[in-house]
Amino acid sequence: MLTIAVDGQLEDRLKRAAKTCGADPQVLATQVLDANLPKANEATIRLLTEWEARNATTDAAELQRRQQQGEELMNNLARNRVESEGPRSRKLWP
Repeated sequence: MLTIAVDGQLEDRLKRAAKTCGADPQVLATQVLDANLPKANEATIRLLTEWEARNATTDAAELQRRQQQGEELMNNLARNRVESEGPRSRKLWP
C-alpha cells in the first residue's frame, strides 16, 4: 500500500469529484492513477504491434520466405546447441 500526501486544493477537488460520482476518494484516486499510468509492458506491446502492422503481407512468396527463414533459424539454434554442448544436450523443442 502507498500513501500519498496531496495539498489542500487537490484534496478538495478529489473529494468533490468523488462525491459527484458517488465514489470513495481513495477509490477514485486509484482509478485515476490506473487509467493514466502506463501498464506493464505497454510500450513493448505497442512497439511490437507497430512492427507487425508495418511488416504485414499477404504475398504468398514472402510468407513462404519468412517461414523458411524462421525454420532455418530454429535449425541453426538447435545445431549450435548440439555443437557447443554435445549430442546429449537438452533439446530446445521436440
